[in-house]
Amino acid sequence: MSTLAGQMSNSAQPNPQWLNCDGAPYYVLDPKQSQRTKGVLSEGNRQDYIRQVGWQGRRRGLGPLGWIICMPVAPGYKVATADDSTETTLVPPVTTTTTALVASGQTVIPVTSAAGFVVGLPIAATGIAPNSAITAINGLNITIAPATTGSVASGATVTVTPVGPPTVAHPPAGTK
Repeated sequence: MSTLAGQMSNSAQPNPQWLNCDGAPYYVLDPKQSQRTKGVLSEGNRQDYIRQVGWQGRRRGLGPLGWIICMPVAPGYKVATADDSTETTLVPPVTTTTTALVASGQTVIPVTSAAGFVVGLPIAATGIAPNSAITAINGLNITIAPATTGSVASGATVTVTPVGPPTVAHPPAGTK
């Protein structure tokens, strides 16, 4: 999935499943709603909002077209009400390459760029243990924990997964 129901964005979103965070109610099974490109576990409509957001989303009971969901209140934001596998990911992973071979058991990885890397974010590459995270950044040297479990080749791609976009479950500050 590129975007999931319940994700919030304060940038312009062109697709019709993005609704203003203005507290307005919407029917889940409204036949006039847009149908998005479905993913594996997706319906491509507002039923995804109920599945992804669950109890965190405000509901106002049942009506003739199913559950009535109420959007959160966050001026300037929009919320996705359906999963869409064709949209661009809101917060894409950050990648860089290594500049030297890193032997097994090492904790410092030299990279070509540390832009977008932040202490605490998860880091991945062949030779880096699962669930490793950045513990320090010193110029173009990234310190990780735990140590590498295998060698990391020179020129290998290193991926850092940034914190995702705000969601209904974890809204931006000031959201009701």
